Amino acid sequence: MVRGMKRFVPVLLVALAATAALVPSAAAQRQSRIIGGSPAAIESYPYQVRITNSTGGVLESSCGGVIRDASHVMTAAHCVTDQILGTANPPGAITVHYENADTNSQRSVGVTSVNPAPKYVTDRNYDAALLTLSAPLEGFGGPRVNRIPFAGAGELAAAVAAGQTAIATGWGLTSNGGSTTNQLRAVSLPLRSDDVCSARYGSAFSPPLGVCAGGTGTAPENNPDTCNGDSGGPLAIAIDGKLKLVGLTSFGDECGLPNTPGVYTETSNAEICSVLGGGQECLTNPRPPDPPPTTAVRDTVRPTARITSVRCKRRRCGFRVRTADRGGTVRALTARVYRRVRICRVRDGRRICRTVIRSRRLRTKKIPAGFSATATLKVARYRLDAVATDAAANRSNVARRRFQVPKR
Repeated sequence: MVRGMKRFVPVLLVALAATAALVPSAAAQRQSRIIGGSPAAIESYPYQVRITNSTGGVLESSCGGVIRDASHVMTAAHCVTDQILGTANPPGAITVHYENADTNSQRSVGVTSVNPAPKYVTDRNYDAALLTLSAPLEGFGGPRVNRIPFAGAGELAAAVAAGQTAIATGWGLTSNGGSTTNQLRAVSLPLRSDDVCSARYGSAFSPPLGVCAGGTGTAPENNPDTCNGDSGGPLAIAIDGKLKLVGLTSFGDECGLPNTPGVYTETSNAEICSVLGGGQECLTNPRPPDPPPTTAVRDTVRPTARITSVRCKRRRCGFRVRTADRGGTVRALTARVYRRVRICRVRDGRRICRTVIRSRRLRTKKIPAGFSATATLKVARYRLDAVATDAAANRSNVARRRFQVPKR
């Protein structure tokens, strides 16, 4: 997942109806995961939409989204922003697809404005955005196009304490490093305490802004999880027989790894709720206050990170980064690759070109003495940046290396 972007995938590779149809059947709830799971009916999840980004008519990325009302859709901010600057993408490049579980049979509508959380520019934990549509959703309020109510913070806290299962849906990858699907899929994920994701991701996870879910599987791979392409999609819980929204798919470490939870933007957070236009709906039943912090000696020693190897063969690249921390334990490594891309368009008979920086977050895996990552990249020259984070949220200096992906 890219920071935020665990769940983002480059393509190159309303009142909720008061009917039982909106809550998945027992069979649907048993689906082990989106990765390898069975198809889901849009009537069970009528609030689910798909969001695509295009430049010059070329499809560049795909994410999930959630219907807010007839004229607005919610999604993750990283799906609709420049990944370097954090600023909104042009609305004309974004399209919302809806009404059908099969991507080949969906209606489409344009976007007139993109409004990411203002703090997302400096803090990527605010991974939420509201899109204003160019026309109301056709069939809104019906069994295939409908909104989902917000869960209150107290309802979410109670569900986490009870170990309740949440439902995530999307059209993302069906296996780690695999391909996307044309058919909507659903996965059941147990809600986890904030401590679980804090231990896994360090300062990259902010408890007031994130929901921790999944990561209880112990198989070597393909455990229940969301994956690339599911970003911005819904995480919902059943309350009194109806589904309520608790999060938007945001990021994580790889997909389907053993004992590796995913992170979802918490929609009941007051600031996130305000961005998404939730009003008082998601602020009712407030979250219980956090217990007072315990007094402890603060770890102030920065960890270290050093890139020890970069090897590419036939566009498949492997990376190894050695990490250490004299003050504690390195909990996470954020690694990202950058490349320059030249984009040209013809406007008024003239060819206009510009160079942009494209970035991609790598999914890192803990190994003895450090972390490793693999990725399939385009033939180009890249820069690799790596930053280690320890349990006390101290960050290392940026380790940096340039490398070339060869043609053969």
